[in-house]
Amino acid sequence: MSNFRARFNRMFAGGNLELVRFTFYLLFPIGFMYYFGIGLEEDIEKQYIAQLKREDERKNLPHTDEEWARLLVQAREAKLQNMKNQIMTQELRNRRAGTGDSPSN
Repeated sequence: MSNFRARFNRMFAGGNLELVRFTFYLLFPIGFMYYFGIGLEEDIEKQYIAQLKREDERKNLPHTDEEWARLLVQAREAKLQNMKNQIMTQELRNRRAGTGDSPSN
């Protein structure tokens, strides 16, 4: 036992012990999180979050980038159409009021 203690003391004397401690303190939490954290996003989402979503939200979510892009384009077009309708309504009100001015932004 004393031979082991002597070798241990020689091996980890001075800065070597600090290097080992630093490495352990740095790599142990990272390794722990990596080992236990792989693939947990899907499990947690299935177990906890998916149950809370409404039925229509679960069915209508786009799965690909193309579907997301199409959805965003449709939303943008709907917003532009709404803005055009508001401008036309404002111009019609101005004409009826007799001003004839277009709305200023």
